[in-house]
Amino acid sequence: MIFSWLQMSKGLTKTDLIALFDEIKKEQEVAFPITEGFLKRYFKPTVFEKAKQCLLKELVNWVESDKQFSQVSAEVYSESGDIFHQHIQIKQSQAGLSIVGLCSCKIGNKCHHIGAALLKLKTQHSGLFGKHYLLHDWFNQLEQLKKQRQTVKKDVILFVIEKHDNGLILVPKQSPPINNGRYSQGRPMTKQQLNSLVTPEHVNESDFRLLSWIRSQNSFGQLVLENRWGVMALVQMVATGRCFWQDSRQAIRLSAQRPLDVSWTENDSFHELNLSLPQSDSWQVFNTTPPYYIDINNLEIGELETTLTAAEVSHLFSIPIVADEMFEHVNQQFNRIFGSALIEKSDISIAPNVDVVPRLTLIKQDERCLFHLQFSYGKKIHELNVDEQQGTQITTAFEDTCLNRLQNCGLILCKGPLQKACYLTFNASDESSPQHHWFVNEVCKQLSDESWHIDTKLYVDPDIMLTELILSMTRTRVNKLSVAPYFEISDKTVYLSDLLSFAALCNNKSHLFNYYKYQDVWLAASKPDLNIVFDLIAQFYANKTIPKRLSLPLSYASSFANLNNSQIDCADNALLELITQVSNPDFKDKLIVPKTLKATLRDYQKQAVNWLLFLKKHQLGGILADDMGLGKTLQTIAFLLSEKERTGLKSPALIICPTSLVTNWVKEINRFAPSLNVLVSHGASRKNVFNQISAADCVITTYPLITRDNTVYDELHFSHVILDEAQTIKNNQAKISKAVKALNSDFNLCLTGTPVENNLKELKSLLDFAMPGLIGSMAQFKTYYQIPIEKEHNEQRAEQLKNLVVPFVLRRTKEQVLTELPPKTELVRMIELTPNQQVVYQNIRANMEQKMKELFKEQGADKSRFAFLEALLRLRQACCDPRLVNGVDDLESMALSNKSAVHSAKLAWLSENLPLMLAKGRKIIIFSQFTSMLSLIEQELAQLNIKYSILTGKTKDRDEAVNSFQEGDNPIFLISLKAGGTGLNLTKADTVIHYDPWWNPAVERQATDRAHRIGQLKPVFVYKLICQNSIEERVYQMQQDKAELADSFFDAKGGKFNTQTEGQMLELLADNN
Repeated sequence: MIFSWLQMSKGLTKTDLIALFDEIKKEQEVAFPITEGFLKRYFKPTVFEKAKQCLLKELVNWVESDKQFSQVSAEVYSESGDIFHQHIQIKQSQAGLSIVGLCSCKIGNKCHHIGAALLKLKTQHSGLFGKHYLLHDWFNQLEQLKKQRQTVKKDVILFVIEKHDNGLILVPKQSPPINNGRYSQGRPMTKQQLNSLVTPEHVNESDFRLLSWIRSQNSFGQLVLENRWGVMALVQMVATGRCFWQDSRQAIRLSAQRPLDVSWTENDSFHELNLSLPQSDSWQVFNTTPPYYIDINNLEIGELETTLTAAEVSHLFSIPIVADEMFEHVNQQFNRIFGSALIEKSDISIAPNVDVVPRLTLIKQDERCLFHLQFSYGKKIHELNVDEQQGTQITTAFEDTCLNRLQNCGLILCKGPLQKACYLTFNASDESSPQHHWFVNEVCKQLSDESWHIDTKLYVDPDIMLTELILSMTRTRVNKLSVAPYFEISDKTVYLSDLLSFAALCNNKSHLFNYYKYQDVWLAASKPDLNIVFDLIAQFYANKTIPKRLSLPLSYASSFANLNNSQIDCADNALLELITQVSNPDFKDKLIVPKTLKATLRDYQKQAVNWLLFLKKHQLGGILADDMGLGKTLQTIAFLLSEKERTGLKSPALIICPTSLVTNWVKEINRFAPSLNVLVSHGASRKNVFNQISAADCVITTYPLITRDNTVYDELHFSHVILDEAQTIKNNQAKISKAVKALNSDFNLCLTGTPVENNLKELKSLLDFAMPGLIGSMAQFKTYYQIPIEKEHNEQRAEQLKNLVVPFVLRRTKEQVLTELPPKTELVRMIELTPNQQVVYQNIRANMEQKMKELFKEQGADKSRFAFLEALLRLRQACCDPRLVNGVDDLESMALSNKSAVHSAKLAWLSENLPLMLAKGRKIIIFSQFTSMLSLIEQELAQLNIKYSILTGKTKDRDEAVNSFQEGDNPIFLISLKAGGTGLNLTKADTVIHYDPWWNPAVERQATDRAHRIGQLKPVFVYKLICQNSIEERVYQMQQDKAELADSFFDAKGGKFNTQTEGQMLELLADNN
């Protein structure tokens, strides 16, 4: 082996080798673990050769992985333009490497698509070698030899404290050593390890000695901390830095001694004994001598200062509530047993029997303001007595709450030898004026709304100047928006940036105003207006010096739409029109319909054309996100025709679409706009038309070809670039996404019925094409919008993002605009699995559930997602038909050697219902995501002597398949969801059957809309076949939740976003019965 390495390094000097080796180490922290030799052994020779050809032809659209290369996702094109998705899991262990791959193609695993994706990932992570990855393998193997000399680090023990019914116990767990200070949950130690007399292999010896000593102090089978040795054990466990509370992995710290506070609290008809620990509202006590506490809030342990034993403290926690008539007797018993010093006299918490009204009188006295607090008990006015030695004499908890509320606002008690009543004031300071203004205008109004009596007769407003924020706006030459926030003060222009360092402290409390000191005057400006500016500063100027003029993307003009006209200082009429129109985006002005358009536009279609013309006029871009079937293609054609007739197309418009839609675009343009000169750049002979592109009105090409022909398109300038089925670029890092965003154009437009499918990053990718810079960089977007919305459910941020995006996204549903469209009826058919099918399903489910639990414990949820997807795939296949399940022995293990003996309940439903539907004259589309399932349905239709058409990714003549259904005698159309879910017009169908549910409801809606669209004259019935008490039933529920994600930005409901946790994943695999 060494000889072969030396042969490969021939021609390189020693200095070259060292330099190259260091370069690799700098470029990647973790080396890509798979060598070409491994891939040759893993794949069949013919498959590996096809994978290499696929890589050379650049059919890998994108591939991405985690830092450890354990989870890989990719998207690979076939030569015919079909898209296949890959999910690959790479495991590294002492036994060596293993790969589990899953592909959406018919083969499913160990296919050339998976091989091409791995080769692509290999070239990406081969440092400066790139495609010459054999050299990279050589250096990686050399690195492995170096690592073999290093000592293997042993697992450490995590000393986990848990709360059980009988008190606190120790649960030791085993975990690999870490460098970043953050431990995983670890895995429980086995009984064999716990009871071992010698240190188990791969376990840290000093940790095990400590654990063995604790174990020796306990009875067999338990691990509790007691008596004096328990204190010693606690201290030593904390000293390891690996003592944790339950699931938390923040290390417990040793803290100071704290006193135990014991007091009675009086309620309406009973008393309660309270045991409290200072600085904590959640704590437990160890049964040690002396007693030790654990502060769960702050994750600290320390000695509990008390005369009681730990057992007595624990017993006090369990005392029942004491009725009023028994309290004196119980209290005497306590004093007899523990002494009177143990129980402190508590504050009495009694709701008054009469209505109590807090009274606050504001009095202006010299340069300060006094606030006199009193209480009305019916007609009686009650003063709070203030004594300089004993403090304020509070008689009820309600009075105490009211006083604390005022003090929390910054008010302090006025004290003095003659002070008897309760007067409060603010500390004398330069900021007393803004404090008084804030307190009177906000706090007092809120208190008044809560039925406080506020008396301001003796109060005089402080000297505060109310001022209005004004924004000076201009449009720069580089198509940016320049905004300068300022105020007009005594005919002087004072910029906001010059005032920020003179802000009042109470600005953090105020909701209505921000206060700024200008010379000797305090200014008060509207906080909601200022927040518009501050939000933009937070996005674009975080950790930067704030200039007088902010430079923003032009699209942010919509942020200022709600300001008054007097607040906009702008001499650019076009910019003013943009701001005004964005704030009222109905676009219902009368459209001058292009003379040569061979179609009648509906009102909502005219509105869309007006909207597109408006965006183009102001050098903006947009996303036309109408429901499927509302005519996005026609609206786009009318827009291009309007552009040609108004100003002429000075350069061609480029339309990029899936391969399957090229013919449809050509037909639609020739049908509706024959005056447009169309050029198709597609097929093997496309290079012959490259020199004709500049002379065309419209050029049509496909997503796969835009990357292959990028050297041609990068040299051209287009008047428009239009992406059909724009969700194709939802992955911002995909090769196609980068290619289309690099095109030169005056106007960018996305056409999609699903602008958001799974998460907000997809919407970001589309907007980065249509409106570059609209929502900042990916880092800004993730920090400011994605994490707050998706993870923290921040509705305010969701509303901000929605308001920012909506002016540039036009979305209408059929229910909103097509009242004359025949109704669509959705029918969910819950189907019970056959007995044998149920056995297969439950066997797979139980095995997968156990496997996932073990994986979650071993490597966590993130690294187990691929295995989880694989588990779901098998369960869904079992629901469709057990014959689809490959690569498992579930059938054989149940002595069901003949797969055909395990009948499919869904297939039986089709066999029973299809003849009945056809007898009523129905024309039916059947969708499935599994092409192998369509093959089984084909066999069933053949037995029933039913004619059919079929469309999958392998169908060469799509038009023939469509025409045989639309115009021919075939009453049934079998379509794979990926091949025919978009771009088809199948209005002859009046029945749609979704054989298996898809995760994303938007994809299903797209498929249904092949039939329920303009031109449909019959009511449409949509059947969803769902296996009862199965993964499909849960997928169906997920669909309902996911639909809210896509809709939330285009209606008034706000946002709801969910992420899959470990518990949610296990819930999907749980037994439904």
